[in-house]
Amino acid sequence: MRIPMTLLGLLAAGLPLGGCASYDLLPSTEKVPQPVLNRPGQLDMIKGLRETSQTHGADAAKKIEDAR
Repeated sequence: MRIPMTLLGLLAAGLPLGGCASYDLLPSTEKVPQPVLNRPGQLDMIKGLRETSQTHGADAAKKIEDAR
């Protein structure tokens, strides 16, 4: 019986402290653009960025060769 009473005492002491948490520090999901939240959009964006980086690298190598 001693353990449940101790647990009950801790819960009673912790309830007022739980209301003191500031939720203003958390980012709002309303401000996040919708395409960021869905998985297929993320995968398409990553694929596009990879293709851009590969073509950018090839273009940079071509410019270096042309400059020689």
